[in-house]
Amino acid sequence: MQNIRRSGRDSKCWPWCFPLAIPASFKFVFVTLLAAFIAACSMTPVAPPKEAEPWQAPEWTAWRLTGRISVKYLDDGWNAGLIWRQSSADYDLKLQGPLGQGALLLHGNEQSVELVDANGGRDTALDAETLMHRHLGWQLPLSGMKFWIHGRSDPAQPAEWRRDVNGRPEQLIQSGWQIDYSKYRPAPGGASLPARIDFERPDLQARLIIDHWEILADGGVAGHESAR
Repeated sequence: MQNIRRSGRDSKCWPWCFPLAIPASFKFVFVTLLAAFIAACSMTPVAPPKEAEPWQAPEWTAWRLTGRISVKYLDDGWNAGLIWRQSSADYDLKLQGPLGQGALLLHGNEQSVELVDANGGRDTALDAETLMHRHLGWQLPLSGMKFWIHGRSDPAQPAEWRRDVNGRPEQLIQSGWQIDYSKYRPAPGGASLPARIDFERPDLQARLIIDHWEILADGGVAGHESAR
């Protein structure tokens, strides 16, 4: 076999000198494609990081919550479990003291409200606030609370809001009440809803702890709660 002789210069780079023997036309095509690839990469838009969507209050028409409420009125204190079911304007609100003592059920709408106590006694009025004051000695603004507990204001009244960086309510001033939101929890539909709310006016302070939210079919408040 014929020996291939290499000069001292060639022997130092063998076999790495071989690519230099690539035809000039191939080199031109290769360089052109490489340049086009680099240019395409530099022009590809980079998607910006996805920002968290601002918090929005749900607009459920039918819902149910269970929780606990404590009320301090002047020098008196009161604690109760709470079940609140709402469907459009119709609602059932059950308040039950420790060991089932002092249970009350409010059932009504925008036209009238009925109160039923644990002994089956009944009373009616045009609004829940009147019945609560008559039987408990204090009252909560249920007409506003049905909005406030969702992190919304009563659209019929002026409101002053303070929110966190994500848009969640921290404080609401409305209808003579200061409402503070200090805790949230996951809720149906992927929402985050208030879990602890403080309601305050000069003579009364109340705290609502919400343990569970549930979305209901919008067909009225079926299967009314019992005061017993």
